[in-house]
Amino acid sequence: MVDILKRTRRTDCPIGGEFDRVSLPRDYGRSLTYIIDTLMHVLDSFDERLVILRDNYAALCPEQGLSFEVAVELANWECQDLEEVKDISATLSELVSTVTKARNRMSNVGQNIDGLIGIESGGGNIDRIAELGLDVTTPQDKNLAALAYMINSGQVNYGRKTIKVDSEARKEVALSWRRVISQLVVEMRYAQELLRYAEDFLDTEEFNRIVQGWGGRGRASWGIPDVLESLIAWYRCWIDPLGWVVDLVGNALADVPDPEPRWRTGGLLSP
Repeated sequence: MVDILKRTRRTDCPIGGEFDRVSLPRDYGRSLTYIIDTLMHVLDSFDERLVILRDNYAALCPEQGLSFEVAVELANWECQDLEEVKDISATLSELVSTVTKARNRMSNVGQNIDGLIGIESGGGNIDRIAELGLDVTTPQDKNLAALAYMINSGQVNYGRKTIKVDSEARKEVALSWRRVISQLVVEMRYAQELLRYAEDFLDTEEFNRIVQGWGGRGRASWGIPDVLESLIAWYRCWIDPLGWVVDLVGNALADVPDPEPRWRTGGLLSP
């Protein structure tokens, strides 16, 4: 399961960004950072036009009605008035802010995943784990033992050759992952609501032109609804594997292995 989680982080739905050390250029198009960069480009392009529109709009006397230039600009965005334009700008701004916070939060989650130890993938300080005497017979046994040790907040007494584990640590680990899942679900539902909004107000030729022409990186026939669908898919890509982790930690993972004869496990620490 840890190996699946690491693959999720690295290739299936990467976080990406300048500080994501596992992100690869070929994965950029599937990353959350690609989605954020696209949405920021749309917001910046829209706001540039909004400034001009607002200045022209404010210069008019109410009794004169809309100038030809303002009327054309509103028609380009399929808006009725300036308030509708402002609402679109505020909605896009809130979306960019929410998704950027998600990236920052998930970057920390990604670093935690990097420290986990899978059956096939390493992690943490393997040399240090070997010193604990937990390489029972195979590298896979060592990784499983070390993972159980990490999840249960093991404490080692080298003099007595004992490992003590916190009886409540596993519950805390499961709870922390549940919090991550809950936040992802909340944000995914928010994206689903915005998808309906985008289909009603942002699925226009002008917005499609901005998305598709974004620095040569836009995708043909793409529009904002497509970007939001990718965002929803990114959230779903994370939610299922994290749910499996919660189930594994809470229900399936065995106790910390007892690597006799060199070591013996000590009593449980007080909760």
